[in-house]
Amino acid sequence: TSAVSIAAWVKGTITGKNAYVFDRLEINDGYGLLLTSTGNLRFSINGGQSWATSSQVVADNQWHHVAGTYDRNTGAVNIYIDGVIAGTSSFSSSMTYTPEPRNGIGGTGQIGTNSFFNGSMDEIRVYNRAISLCEIQYLAGIQTAPTNGLIAYFPFTGNAADSSGLGNNGVPTNGASLTTDRFNTPNKAYAFDGVDDYIGNGVYPNPL
Repeated sequence: TSAVSIAAWVKGTITGKNAYVFDRLEINDGYGLLLTSTGNLRFSINGGQSWATSSQVVADNQWHHVAGTYDRNTGAVNIYIDGVIAGTSSFSSSMTYTPEPRNGIGGTGQIGTNSFFNGSMDEIRVYNRAISLCEIQYLAGIQTAPTNGLIAYFPFTGNAADSSGLGNNGVPTNGASLTTDRFNTPNKAYAFDGVDDYIGNGVYPNPL
């Protein structure tokens, strides 16, 4: 895979451990967007062979729009917080995958059992390309969201269904539950307890 982007709205707290927003990871491959043990944003490539990390703490119990992008053509690994670039790194190789990796929202324990998110999440999008700063600012604002290359979209409108049309529907597990979103609208986001909650369904029909 030569490019990928993950974007989401998150409201997290510092847990003293890495906490995954969205991951498709094994030990040495895949990708994941996470909050570090100190509450910073990180986008990890190939199980941590390369990553970009923010200096800004986002696990402050406030809603933030976060995103991570990777583009092999430029080698750029970038992260964004609230529509502003917050960190960058480089990785010139292609991402690799095991034959049947799982995708998870909120942490699946895929690269360990201590990676669960504590807080709320909403509007998670995954693209098979590196979306631009302008597009990320659209997602962080109220403009029309980009759809080119969209391979998963979880708006959390009363459930964890994938609205991209590719059928990567999620299953809330171990107590992940609907909650209010950043507009205080009920049943429009998911809450995670940081212990074992996540949304996933093993190997999705259209791996991301």
